[in-house]
Amino acid sequence: MNEPAEYESKPVRVTACQWTGENWRELEKFVGPRCVKPLYRGNAVSLWVAKSKRWIMVPLMDWVIREPDHTGFYPCADAVFETRYRVQYDSDLRGSPAVSGS
Repeated sequence: MNEPAEYESKPVRVTACQWTGENWRELEKFVGPRCVKPLYRGNAVSLWVAKSKRWIMVPLMDWVIREPDHTGFYPCADAVFETRYRVQYDSDLRGSPAVSGS
């Protein structure tokens, strides 16, 4: 049996979109029209999470992250996102956030 030890997450770059309540088209384009649907309570959306094979509610201001292996998407609470991720800047864009295609 292994003894307990401290571990550090490996760096991984993700592509994400924050649900603001005003960016439906951008979110739908990001995940695809069959993977997201509006919910008419509290400005939330419902996201299809392929790995768990179920719809999950994404509240206003939470994030939708593309799986690093591009097999699907998953939601992430804003507070968790802010502690784990920072925007990556592309040096070729002179300080603009890096943008990758969907």
